[in-house]
Amino acid sequence: MRNHERRGSAMVVALIVIVILMGMGIALATFSHPFIRRTAEMNLPIKASYGAEAALEKCWYEISTSNYNVNGNMWLIANSGAAPNGVLVMSNVPVGTDPMDPRVTVRGYDIGGLFYRFEATATWMDSSGKTRKTTVAQEYRARDSFARYMWFVDDDSMNVGNATVKGYVHDNQGINFYWGGASFYKEVVAVNGFGYFNGATTGNTSFYDGSDPSGNNVPMPNVNQIAQLHVNAATGYKFMGQNDNVDVTFINDQVHLVATSQTGVLLSDQTLPLPSNGLIFIQGNFTVTGQMSGRATIASMGSGTIKNDLIYTDNSGNPQYQLSLNGTAITNNDAVTAPWTDPGYAYGPNPNFTGDPNNPPALGIMVQNDIFLRGQAGNTAEFNKEVHAAIYTAQGSWQSDLIDAKGTLLVNGSLVSDNRGWRYSSNGSQYWGWGAAGMYNYDNNLLNKPPPFYLQVDLPVKGSRWIMNKGEITNPADKQ
Repeated sequence: MRNHERRGSAMVVALIVIVILMGMGIALATFSHPFIRRTAEMNLPIKASYGAEAALEKCWYEISTSNYNVNGNMWLIANSGAAPNGVLVMSNVPVGTDPMDPRVTVRGYDIGGLFYRFEATATWMDSSGKTRKTTVAQEYRARDSFARYMWFVDDDSMNVGNATVKGYVHDNQGINFYWGGASFYKEVVAVNGFGYFNGATTGNTSFYDGSDPSGNNVPMPNVNQIAQLHVNAATGYKFMGQNDNVDVTFINDQVHLVATSQTGVLLSDQTLPLPSNGLIFIQGNFTVTGQMSGRATIASMGSGTIKNDLIYTDNSGNPQYQLSLNGTAITNNDAVTAPWTDPGYAYGPNPNFTGDPNNPPALGIMVQNDIFLRGQAGNTAEFNKEVHAAIYTAQGSWQSDLIDAKGTLLVNGSLVSDNRGWRYSSNGSQYWGWGAAGMYNYDNNLLNKPPPFYLQVDLPVKGSRWIMNKGEITNPADKQ
């Protein structure tokens, strides 16, 4: 009997405990429900922001994987229109699975000049029954400038020595690395693989922003796009003689243009302001040198020679960049007869440069054939050479002077060519040209402010993103 009494008492106690726990659970649930609901409501604006951002990322995926035709990016064209309505891309797409979750609508706008804006609006209802919205906008450019590359080669494989390259590199063939020590600060892409020779290895070749030896082919524009630019050149800046030569000397915000015939007869000699639209067109060959403080492009159906230095300055002649030794500025770079990569030397921004940061200097050089890097006619080129320009050779390459052994070739800009270029030649124990060092500094201003009329690549560019409104009440009557 005692055992049965004990069991009965235990069951009673257990039932009492269960009832108490159930009551506490019900009370806790009742007490916490408003807080859970409030927390869920507080999360709705966050979900809305994330939903709008995700919708824009979906748009970017479509843009970046779209095909192109002669008019541009086909997805952008099909999914954008003029303000105020644009084109409806997405409509009331739920962010989550809860019926109260925000819903996203996206509209695309063609804002002209290959630029587009997409606005993603997420709407939800708050606890008071008011409808609120958050809108996030982003701009895109349908085509990028070919000045986006530090190096680009189309029909040839690059041969890279001990270079320091601070910009994007792309080769529609392959890339061969020699000797070791090359350093790349932006992504390096080849279509047909990488090769390592004469001591170069994957261990002594540095890719700080990644690499892809089997990337996609990027087509170059047709050379006729350069030829057609003559219709945009103004009188005084257009030279249509096929066999003529034009000497171009930049003098800060002016340009000295001397045209001679094939037989050496002087055709014209004038000093003009930089062209208002930025374009100089030359049907034949040209030479270029000097200091430039503005923005211009030389387009030529011949070949070009860059003699001596070609650098950016402000209107007072202060160079945009300067060389220093152990922290002391060097006033005459050409007087230095040591490679600029030697200990103690540094090349960087000049604190005395007073150019407009919103309108930085930029020189584009686009030719059908070759670009030659030389000194003055008949003279050996300088020991260290500076070239500030975005260079494009549609059917040729850029070629350095190989008369004797020199120091550093410094390029601040971009080098795009059909065939690979070169700064030196070597037999392993001796070199000719600028073989001591190659310094290739990509001019970041070229990403958003390329030279006038510079040719474009069929790749889209993601622009700035911003919040147009956050948690705004959609019904004006509800704002009282």
